[in-house]
Amino acid sequence: MKVNKLGGFTLLEVIIALAIFSIAAISIYFLVNQSLDLVSYSNNKLLTIQKGIELTTRIIDYNYDINTISVNNSPSDNFQTEVHIEPTITQKFQKIILLVKHNETETEFIFYKKR
Repeated sequence: MKVNKLGGFTLLEVIIALAIFSIAAISIYFLVNQSLDLVSYSNNKLLTIQKGIELTTRIIDYNYDINTISVNNSPSDNFQTEVHIEPTITQKFQKIILLVKHNETETEFIFYKKR
C-alpha cells in the first residue's frame, strides 16, 4: 500500500466527503422548509380559530344578525365564513354551524342558540 508523503486527501476521499456533506445539507434544507410550512399553517389555523371565536361571541352574546355574517366578508382580511342553521328537536333552540376559512385552513364551530 502506498503512503501519501504529503499528508493530503485523495480525490476519492474528497468526493465521498462532498457527497456526505451534500446529503446532510439537503436534509437540513428540507427540514427547515417543512418547519416553515408548519409554522405558516399553524398561524393560519390560529387566525381562523380567533375569527371563529369572535363571530361566535358576537352571535351568542350580542345577538349578532346571523344573515349578515357571510355578507360582511372583507376581501382584505382573506376570511370566508359560511353559516348554516339547522332545526333541532325542540323549537326553543337552533343549531348553528359556523364555518370559517382562511387561506388553506378551515375550522367549523357548532353551537346552539336560544331563539
